Amino acid sequence: MSGIQQDFKGAIFKTQTLKTIPKATKYLITKWAADTLKTLKRSAAGMKKSGRGRKTGQLARNVGMLVSAGEDTYSVTLGTGLEAGKDVVYARIQDQGGEIRPRRAKALAIPLAGVKGVPRNFPDLFFIKTKRGTMLLCRRDGKGRLKPMFLLKDKVQIPPSGWFSVPLANMVPVLKDLLSGPSIYNQAAKMAAEKIGPGASGGM
Repeated sequence: MSGIQQDFKGAIFKTQTLKTIPKATKYLITKWAADTLKTLKRSAAGMKKSGRGRKTGQLARNVGMLVSAGEDTYSVTLGTGLEAGKDVVYARIQDQGGEIRPRRAKALAIPLAGVKGVPRNFPDLFFIKTKRGTMLLCRRDGKGRLKPMFLLKDKVQIPPSGWFSVPLANMVPVLKDLLSGPSIYNQAAKMAAEKIGPGASGGM
C-alpha cells in the first residue's frame, strides 16, 4: 500500500486571508478615520481665538465621524453635525476663511473679553461711538462705571486657519498607503491567523 499525505494548512490560511480582505479593508479605513478624527479635534482645540472674543471648545467637541456601509460600499464621513455632534455653522469659514455680514441685524455684535452670551441677554445695553468711530454696546456696572460689552461691525473678515483641510490633506497619503495591496493583505493575514490559530500559515 502507498499513502499520500498533504498539509493543507497553507492553502487554508491563504483562502481565509483572501476571504478576510473586505473585513481588513474596513478595519484599516475605520482606524485611519479614528486617528484622523483625533488629529482634527486637536487642531480645532489648538486654534487661536480671533479678535478679542472668547474661545470655546464647541468646534473641537462637535467634530465627529459617521461610518456607513452598503452591500458593496463602505464610507467614512468626517465633520461636524454627525451622529450626536452639533452642526457648527462657522466650521467651514474658519477653515477656509471668508467674509461674514449680518443677515437680519444692522451690525455684527462681537463679544469682548470676558463677555458671555448675546446682546439680547443684556437689556440695559446702550450704544456709544468712540473718537475713532468705533461703535460699541456698553452697560454700567454696579458702581456706575462704563463697561464695553460688544464691538459692532458691518462685516468681519475671517482669515483661513486650515484647521480641517490641512490635517486632512496630511492624512490622505497615510490612507493611500494603508489601502495599498500589501498593507491590506498583511492585515487580512493577521486577522486570518488570529481566527485559525497558531501555525495557521503552514510555514508560508
